[in-house]
Amino acid sequence: MLISIPIVLTGVTRHWLTGHYRSQTMLAYLVLPMCIGSFAGAVIGGYLAASVPTDALRLVLAAVLALSAIKLWTKAASDQAR
Repeated sequence: MLISIPIVLTGVTRHWLTGHYRSQTMLAYLVLPMCIGSFAGAVIGGYLAASVPTDALRLVLAAVLALSAIKLWTKAASDQAR
């Protein structure tokens, strides 16, 4: 949480300052789900960290990060093709 909160705040601030958010409601529809998801993830992660083996959690995290990277990579490639 100490790492992710500043990163998320920096990303949202930079997007806001560059005008990527067209309206305040668009920002609200983005921030609220991110807050709820972050809170739920922190709670679930806290419970899992206490009961699931560390190696299993590392594998799940690696899979999530790999899928996120693939999604971003394919999105960037499709955006460049347009």
